[in-house]
Amino acid sequence: MDFCNSELIQYFQSKFTKGNEKDCWVWQGAFNQLTPIVNWKKKKCSALGLAFFVANHVKPGKSIRRSCNNFTCVNPAHLYLVTDEMLSPRYIDRFWKGIVRGVGATCWEWVGRKHWGYGFFKYGRKTVKAHRFSFMLHGGILDGDKPFVLHKCNNRGCCNPSHLYAGNQKQNMRDKYTAGTQRGENHPQCKLSSQDITDIRESSATISTLAKEYMMSESYMWQIKKFKARVDK
Repeated sequence: MDFCNSELIQYFQSKFTKGNEKDCWVWQGAFNQLTPIVNWKKKKCSALGLAFFVANHVKPGKSIRRSCNNFTCVNPAHLYLVTDEMLSPRYIDRFWKGIVRGVGATCWEWVGRKHWGYGFFKYGRKTVKAHRFSFMLHGGILDGDKPFVLHKCNNRGCCNPSHLYAGNQKQNMRDKYTAGTQRGENHPQCKLSSQDITDIRESSATISTLAKEYMMSESYMWQIKKFKARVDK
């Protein structure tokens, strides 16, 4: 069914009374085993899926759940996407215990396990980055074109869904460059300081000698000397 069809959307919106974001929008159309269904021109689709699409302009590729637990509600503010074991309330409750919510539009800092500044959360047998879990929990869509969850705030420990967006590898590297987290001393795996780089370039020692002194490969020493690597800014 074409979710972009304006007649379909108009018909869908005629089946409930729209209130504010906090209130449930009660579905007055058909149901299939307690699931709201849109019957339109001899075709059927999920009212929840259509509600999610109208609000977010993307088709949900995974299961949709309601935060209000009202099976008649189609308010998109009460809907979120879930995957596999994320459905379990015990994991969701434990996830929230690892977050300190900021006031207003500030960051929601992860206070649980961290590595290189990123929060990590384990549910079932899976361990994922905490901000990725938050993004998916709040209905974020990831696909082959945009498989990464990126930060607008450049705070690796932030889990505020309004600070997160789906992106590709190019956007990921661009954000790291802009934030300065992928260059020079700021790189998490950096073994040479900026002063080391200066000393290497000013040294008259051979590449082989420098490689042994700094315990690096000769090819990497050559790249540093020729300004092919570690062009810090």
